[in-house]
Amino acid sequence: MQTPVTMETLAERLAMMGFVIAPHGDHIGLRLSLYTSVRVHVSDGRLTVDPHFGPLRRTMATVAKTFGLTVLAFLSLALPASPIPAPAVAFLALVIWGYDALRYTLTESCITQVRQAYNALLAEASASAVNTIPTAPQARALDSGQPVFSMQDLRVHTPVK
Repeated sequence: MQTPVTMETLAERLAMMGFVIAPHGDHIGLRLSLYTSVRVHVSDGRLTVDPHFGPLRRTMATVAKTFGLTVLAFLSLALPASPIPAPAVAFLALVIWGYDALRYTLTESCITQVRQAYNALLAEASASAVNTIPTAPQARALDSGQPVFSMQDLRVHTPVK
């Protein structure tokens, strides 16, 4: 059985990795550049990660920007005396989509690092809880250079207390 990783141990590991940690009650926020953040929850041994652009979740922020650009493009094409010409709206759309691509890359990189830290903590907890000792057939196979084991040879031994 795996020992659950607590929020405190994960926050310590992430702080050691150089993240800016902002505790928010039942979760922590990792503050990133470009007005992005990642909120991390650990409850009942399960990790949940939510990327945010500003105060909004990443998906909602992207949908809101795309909707706003669509309305702006429609108005610039539909109105004869539009204050913003259509080429300017097209340039603005390209710049904003490039900015979003950078922010998506930044938050996905952070999420990957958080998951790797969480999995490392799980591995450390399970390694300290379970001691595996090779059986005699496994040791003979290792000595002879044969990397193949049968399922009967694989046994997990727990330490005697």
